[in-house]
Amino acid sequence: MVAETQDFGALTEWIQLAKDTEGLPLDNEDEDAVDSVDHSDSDDGGASPLRAPAKRVKRFSIKQGGIYQANFQCMTGGTAANAANPNDYTISVLERLGAYYKRIGDQWRPTAYQKACGMLRKQDHLICTYEEAIEIRTIGHRLAEKIVEIATTGRLRRLESAEADPTDAPLKLFVGIYGLPNGYARGTAH
Repeated sequence: MVAETQDFGALTEWIQLAKDTEGLPLDNEDEDAVDSVDHSDSDDGGASPLRAPAKRVKRFSIKQGGIYQANFQCMTGGTAANAANPNDYTISVLERLGAYYKRIGDQWRPTAYQKACGMLRKQDHLICTYEEAIEIRTIGHRLAEKIVEIATTGRLRRLESAEADPTDAPLKLFVGIYGLPNGYARGTAH
């Protein structure tokens, strides 16, 4: 008795395609069109696609203008060997103010000041106007005003008043003790 071969239509075509393309690469990035074969002996008399339209996988590369790797922090390296930045003084003042807010236990301001300092380090010219400062990503209205104050007067009143606070000196001393939790240091300093 001879076994009969059943025709399962599209399934048979897909199985045959899988057998024919065994060992070939799975996708071809240069291929934009969908391949189709015309089977005149099929039931519907139309074209039966051998491949479903493939979803285009977006692959980023620097030459295509995709993800620009230099924007990642891990790709920039340390800042010790960098040339003098025109915004160095502004950055140092903002870092001191961020350190003060960290000492007093503020959760969000130190992060905002760190981000602003990072963006100022990337600038190649002195930021001295409000319009220039507000255009920089991560710098908001109040921080832009502080940058302008530092650039025009050379000082920041908020930092001066924070450092003149009588509780700041003991707080700075206690926070500097290795292994002492910040909450305990703040409680002891007051």
